[in-house]
Parts: sequence; C-alpha cells; structure tokens
Amino acid sequence: MYAIQTFKVIDEKQVNVYDVIDGQQRLTIFYTFKKDELALTKLEPVTLESTGETHDISGLRFSELPEDVQDAINSFMITFRVLEFDENDDEENIVNTVFYRLNNGKTV
Repeated sequence: MYAIQTFKVIDEKQVNVYDVIDGQQRLTIFYTFKKDELALTKLEPVTLESTGETHDISGLRFSELPEDVQDAINSFMITFRVLEFDENDDEENIVNTVFYRLNNGKTV
C-alpha cells in the first residue's frame, strides 16, 4: 500500500471539493505562487508564444510579473480526471491502484 496524501481543491464557485491524489506538490506551489506568497527562483527569460516578447521574470512574485505574463498564466488550464465512487466501491484500493499506475507509466 502507498501512503497517499490528499488535499482539497475547491472550484471557483465553491460548489465542488476534490481530493487530489497525485500532483499535490505542483498544485500547491502553483496556487501559493498565484496568491503572491512565493517569488520565482532564478530562471531563464521566457518568451510568450502569444506576443513573441521575452521577459526576465527571475525573482518576481505573481503580482510583479508583466501583465501579459500574468494573463498567460491565468489562461493556463489545469485538467482534472475525476473518479466517482459507488457506495460499494473500495475507495482506498481504487485510489492506491490509480496512484500506482500514474507513477509507473500505466494508463488509468
């Protein structure tokens, strides 16, 4: 068995709450950065596909980024695969199986 940590993701309308079983660290860092609680580390300058402009964003918090870079980040879509369980399902076993398959290159 795997010790899978989950955390809650609440949609924008605060209607749905989801447990995330994989990608927790990436999502946590992403949302912490968007809330202006982190600054970026030293990065190579980024060039936006939409404008062709290059920006040095090293060391900046989200609010300090150029507006077009903020817009590019805000337009990024995060896709979730939602598992729905029936009342007789062994949720822990299903979650462990999905986690194992995701982290061992197998399809879900």
